[in-house]
Amino acid sequence: MNKYFKNYLIIWAILLVLFNVIAFTFVLAGVGSFNMSFFLVYFYTLVAFLVQLVVMYYGTKNITKEKLFYNMSYIELSYTMLIIMLLFSSVYLFFTKWFILLISCIILAIYTIKIIKAYTAVDIVSNIDNKVKEKTSFIKNITIDIETLVKNNKEITELKELYELVRYSNPVSNENVLNIEQEIKLNIDKLEELIENKKDIKEISNNIKKLINKRNNELKK
Repeated sequence: MNKYFKNYLIIWAILLVLFNVIAFTFVLAGVGSFNMSFFLVYFYTLVAFLVQLVVMYYGTKNITKEKLFYNMSYIELSYTMLIIMLLFSSVYLFFTKWFILLISCIILAIYTIKIIKAYTAVDIVSNIDNKVKEKTSFIKNITIDIETLVKNNKEITELKELYELVRYSNPVSNENVLNIEQEIKLNIDKLEELIENKKDIKEISNNIKKLINKRNNELKK
C-alpha cells in the first residue's frame, strides 16, 4: 500500500464515518425515519463508497512520481466524488421520493464515465511517453557512456569532441538507423577497451564520428 492510497484511505474512512454519524443521528433525533427510501439510499451510498475505494486502489497501484503527475485529474476527481457523495447522500436520506435514487444513479454514471475517460487519457499519455523514451534511449545511453569517459580521461581531446557531437545529435531513433546504432555501440565498446589498455583511440573515434554523422543524415531523410 503506497502513501497516496494511505492518505486517500484516511480521508475515505473519515467521510464514511461522518456519513454514518449524520444518517443515524438525524434519524434518532426525529428528523428522518428508517423507511425503505432511507435504506435504499444508505446502502447505495455504502456501495458507491466501496466502488470508489477500489477504483482509487487500482488507480494508485504501483504509481511513480511520473505517473502521479499523469493521474492528478484522476485523483482529484476521486476526492471530489467522495465529497459529492457525502453531501448529496446525507440530504437524500431524509427524502421519501423515489426520484432521489434515480438522481444518485445518474451521478454515479456521470462519475463512472469521467473516471473511464480520465483513465483512458492517462493510459494514452503513458503509452506515448514510453514510446518516446524507447526512441530516445539510444542517444541518452551513449551520451552517458561517453560523458563518463570524458570525466575519467580529461586529457583525451578526442573524447570531448565526440561527446559534443553525440550530445547535439538527433535524439529520436527509427527503424532505418538501427543497424548504424548497433555499429556505433560496438565501436564505443571498443573505444572503452582501448582507453582501458591505454592505446591510441584516434582511428576508432573518427569511425564513431562518421557513423554518428551517417545516422543523423539518415534521420533527416
